[in-house]
Order: sequence, then structure tokens, then C-alpha cells
Amino acid sequence: MVKDKSDFARATIPDMIVRVIDQRGVTMNVHTIQTVGKKTATADVSYLLDGTESQNILNGHDAVSKTFWDGPALMVRTTVKLANNAEEVVTDRWELSDDGETLTTTSHIVTAKGGIDLKLVCAKEKLPS
Repeated sequence: MVKDKSDFARATIPDMIVRVIDQRGVTMNVHTIQTVGKKTATADVSYLLDGTESQNILNGHDAVSKTFWDGPALMVRTTVKLANNAEEVVTDRWELSDDGETLTTTSHIVTAKGGIDLKLVCAKEKLPS
């Protein structure tokens, strides 16, 4: 995560976010590690890039995602079932820089309490040879 280019609005800024993205055919698996203070959380999700809905668990809640392309940007719209049948809708826009070194994810999150916009900028790490 590039902290000075990311924007977490009113949310706590993580100390670290690492994303490992593995695409095989139409399946994109995303493993995320996030640390805030002494607490580390992980998440593993899979998206189907052909527009087929995918089912995941996010923070202990059922989630359904659908992907689509908006020009060169991958859009991921996820509906999360919260307690009391409330829903949270997250629309992520994933954009890779022309040189393939920077991934910018902008997120628009809507709940019954309103909406919020976030931006996460990640720089590609070089794998050891």
C-alpha cells in the first residue's frame, strides 16, 4: 500500500495492506493481509471475470460479487448481507497503470447510513529471483 496516495476517508488508515492477485483463466483470486496496530486480518476472495456471479464470505458475512469491464478498468460490484437483513453494496474500480507497476482501487460503499468513497493505491513488489 502506498499510504500517501491512498485515501480512507473517515476509516482508520491501516499500517499495512498487502494484496496477492492470482488470475487463472476467468478466475481471479485475491488474498489480502491488513494490519492496524497489533491486529492483522486476512481475506481471500475469488471473482469470475466473465460476469458470472461469485460467492464469498467477507468479514463473516455472505457476499455476492459480479464483475464487468468499463474500458480498461475492472469493476467489481459486491452485495454483502449484514445483520438484520441490511445490505452493503461495494462498487470497486480496479485500474492498473500503463507500466503495470501500480494498482489503484477506488471503492464506493453504500449502506443504510449513507455512502463513502475510498482509494487504495498499491505498488507492485519485485519477487526475489
